[in-house]
Amino acid sequence: RDAFIEHLTHDSYVIQVSELKQRRRNKLERLLSFFEQMHLKANGHLKVYHDDLDEEFQIVLDRLARAALDKVIRDEMDVEDEFLELLKRKERSHAETLKATRKELEEVKVREEEARARAEEARTREEEARTREETERRQKEEALAELADLKRMLQKVNT
Repeated sequence: RDAFIEHLTHDSYVIQVSELKQRRRNKLERLLSFFEQMHLKANGHLKVYHDDLDEEFQIVLDRLARAALDKVIRDEMDVEDEFLELLKRKERSHAETLKATRKELEEVKVREEEARARAEEARTREEEARTREETERRQKEEALAELADLKRMLQKVNT
C-alpha cells in the first residue's frame, strides 16, 4: 500500500515490474516480464528476450518488436528520449540555480547579521560617548560651582 495509490479516485493496480524478478508464476507475470528493464539493447528501447514463449506471448512480443522497428515510432522514441534528457538537464540546472540562490541568501543573511551587530556596536559606543560627555559636563559644572564657591569665600576673606 502506498499513500499516493490510496488517494487515486479510481480502483487500480500498480505493478512494479522491477519487483517481479525471475518469478513468473502465471501468465500475467510472464507478460509483464516483457517490460523489465534488464537486457535492453544499446538504444534502450529493444529488449533481448531469451525465454521460451507460448504462442500467444510470442504474438505480443512480435507486435512490440514491430512497433519498435517502425522508423516513425523509433523516431518518436528518440525524440521522447531527447526531451526527457532536456528535462533532466533543466531540472539539474534549476537545482543548481536554487542551490546557488540559497547560498547567496544565506550569505546575505550573514552580512545582514554582521551589519546589525556593527550597528549595535556603534549605538553602544555612541551611548557610552554620550554618557562620558554627560559625566564630563556634570564634573565641569561641579568644578565651576566649586570654583565660584571658592571665589566667594576668597572675597569674604578679603573683605
